[in-house]
Amino acid sequence: MTKSSKFHMDKHKPSQKRTRNESDESGNVWRKFPRFYIIESINQELPMSKTSPTKGHLILKGLVGTVDRVIRMANGNLIVGLVREGQVENLMKIEKFGDVPCRVMEYQRMNTKKGVIRCPAFHGITEEEIVEDLAPEGVVGAKKIFFTRENQKTESNTIILTFDGAELPKEIKAGYINIKVNPYIPNPLRCFNCNKFGLPKDRCKRKACCARCGGTDHTDDRECRRIPHCTNCEGEHSSFSKDCPSWKVEKEIQRVRVLNNISFLQAKQQVSPTSSGQLYTS
Repeated sequence: MTKSSKFHMDKHKPSQKRTRNESDESGNVWRKFPRFYIIESINQELPMSKTSPTKGHLILKGLVGTVDRVIRMANGNLIVGLVREGQVENLMKIEKFGDVPCRVMEYQRMNTKKGVIRCPAFHGITEEEIVEDLAPEGVVGAKKIFFTRENQKTESNTIILTFDGAELPKEIKAGYINIKVNPYIPNPLRCFNCNKFGLPKDRCKRKACCARCGGTDHTDDRECRRIPHCTNCEGEHSSFSKDCPSWKVEKEIQRVRVLNNISFLQAKQQVSPTSSGQLYTS
């Protein structure tokens, strides 16, 4: 018996409660329908913002009826949260939103949830086996957390799981083990080029600088011996310090986003009301 099989010794035996990825009687895998979709313009000269919120509201209501929410992004594209699976087909048929040619796609970022578990029983079991074992619980991804002790990489009991669906379960079952699931709150996104928050390196157009001192004459913070200087808050600490006030604000934005299942822009507006952005709901 493999390490993996000790959790699910009979994977073909149907459970009393049908879960997200459980097979039905015909062998088809049941999946909770993706609730969130993005409507985006396919013409750069005609952004979605060319359609007013009032007109957009009427278009959506006529096509799919009442929706859970509509988020208008900074570029005008719309994230639409549906209520019923029957609305998906009608929404996917949209090729024009008002006068704007568009396409509709599943918004993967809001259709999956990440949770953290701490389970010694999975120690030594591969991430692939964990996903296989927990597939009946809706798990589609697993990432083990390692820490370094005395220059040696050591496996911890903490695992980040990705669940298929917009809702995070409070608890999952691995065979005979009940495991509590906590929301995964990611650390703020920091650019490894300019060290500012909220932007990846491949989209950065600023000048590269040292994450420790903020100097632009070198970029290797491991060799830097200058006085620390943060490029985000101008404080006397490195740009990656968790004591940075800017880092704490960005972390709170991530917390609000995850716990309320809203977009980053919405969460930023709640944490920093002076931030720009628009939202309208149906």
